Amino acid sequence: MDYVTINEAVRLTGKSATAIRRLVEKLSKEDNRGVVQKEETPQGYKYRISREYLCGHYHIPLETDSRTLEMAVTPADNPADTPTDSPRGNPTDTPSDSRIQIYEDVIVTLKEQLKIKDDQLQHIFDRQRESNMLMNNDQQRLLTIAPKEMDAESMRPDPQVMIQKQSSSWVWIFIGVLILIGLMVFVAIRDGWITFRLF
Repeated sequence: MDYVTINEAVRLTGKSATAIRRLVEKLSKEDNRGVVQKEETPQGYKYRISREYLCGHYHIPLETDSRTLEMAVTPADNPADTPTDSPRGNPTDTPSDSRIQIYEDVIVTLKEQLKIKDDQLQHIFDRQRESNMLMNNDQQRLLTIAPKEMDAESMRPDPQVMIQKQSSSWVWIFIGVLILIGLMVFVAIRDGWITFRLF
């Protein structure tokens, strides 16, 4: 039975390295020793999977598979294949140039959007700083004007208070006059200056 490494299986099937590793991990758990080989190396475990099983699993004709296998790189020529062939290892496949270009375009777009947002935030902060300065100036101006107005108002008498004071003083004068008249009548009656005839 012919066995291939994970990277060779990726080339043969056209599937991603993650999908092949998942398949290898599943087969290892099911204890399919005839399908998966596990070899211990100083860098870690190296897995190989049966080429015939791959072709049957992914419905690939054996003729196409044999021609593709001849084009694949042998394990001895691919040192990156040895330490990372474990099912849980890091994927060794590198993204294509088109994917890299897409990622770079996305990064550039995100940077432009961040710059626009930074400018908007800076504009908001500037406006807020200006409004704070204007409010501070208005408060200072009101504080300097308000005491003078209060002093002028406190010096000016209130007309209602003046009317109340005048009316209350006339009431007290009237009461005082009534008291004096009452005292004079009392003294006159007592001393006999005024007599009343009783019928």
